[in-house]
Amino acid sequence: MLNWANNYALGKVGKLRLDAWKTNADLHQYYLNQGFFYMGTVHIPGRRSGALFERPVAEQIEIPYLT
Repeated sequence: MLNWANNYALGKVGKLRLDAWKTNADLHQYYLNQGFFYMGTVHIPGRRSGALFERPVAEQIEIPYLT
């Protein structure tokens, strides 16, 4: 899904941004391993998500099962 989002964003925006539950350390590590940078955490009462990540949009990424 991240590669699809990259390809969809290509030529439209310069960065992909997403957020995750603040307590989901495994997902945070996954995003870091996928080239995202941790941008910080926002704290909104009653909201679990808020860990923010982004990465630059890359050139077209081949997704074999969609071609």
